[in-house]
Amino acid sequence: MKQKEYFIEHLNLEKHVEGGWFAETYTSDKAADGKPIASSIYFLLDETNFSAYHKLTSDEIWYYHYGSSLHVSMIDLEGNLHDIRIGPNLEDGEVLQYTVPKEWIFASYVEAGFSVVGCMVAPKIYVRRL
Repeated sequence: MKQKEYFIEHLNLEKHVEGGWFAETYTSDKAADGKPIASSIYFLLDETNFSAYHKLTSDEIWYYHYGSSLHVSMIDLEGNLHDIRIGPNLEDGEVLQYTVPKEWIFASYVEAGFSVVGCMVAPKIYVRRL
């Protein structure tokens, strides 16, 4: 099994302000209201940190790529808690992709090891850099 450093190096990942590492991989050349209509990132999270609770103004689609299962904890608009796992163990209820609805508050973490996922959002969000 490859180690997280392999992906950090080969995918040119940098620290993400909300936790983990990321690299922007796509930004649409089409725009609406002055913003690119879509963007995508690689995102790596390991057991030593987490992606803090936050919300987006657009849906965000998560895609599993490699490693451990990634837990996403979400609070919907009525205050209900939802937990899903994005990972390869479909027989255990994990999913290979999941859409976090816009305006839901969410966080993510990995129990052990690390996970590599992709995240696509439309329109593009701008990630603050460290």
